[in-house]
Formats: sequence, structure tokens, C-alpha cells
Amino acid sequence: MSLNRERIEKLTRIARMYYEQNMNQSQIAVELAISRPLVSRYLAEARDYGIVRIEIRSPQGESELLMERLQQRFGLRGG
Repeated sequence: MSLNRERIEKLTRIARMYYEQNMNQSQIAVELAISRPLVSRYLAEARDYGIVRIEIRSPQGESELLMERLQQRFGLRGG
């Protein structure tokens, strides 16, 4: 499905309600008079089109990666 301006606005509105206003899918469904499964599909579509990007960052994972790179670069042994 191609995205027109109206569709982008709808997906953005639903994404904002869910991610910024912390409304659950059932609350959004009631507010917009649509089904909860449809809200779920809209949220997935928003992710698919890049309207929503989810990033998971683990500070511990990053430090472990840095340590591993330093060990490789300088020939260090882990300890």
C-alpha cells in the first residue's frame, strides 16, 4: 500500500498515542472507534514505513564490544 498524506497522518497519530502518550492499544481503539487488532496493524505499518523506529541499546553490551575491539586492535588478552 502506498502512503498518502492522510495515511501518514493516521499512522503518526496512532504511533504518538501509543509511544508518546503511553496509551494502550485498547484505549486507542476506543478513542478512534476502531478495533484493537487494527491498531496493532497500524503500529506495525508505522514501523514498516519508518515512521516509528525502535532502538534497543545496552550500555553493558557497548562496553563489552569496545573492550573486545581494543583487545583485537592492541593484541591484548581478556582478563
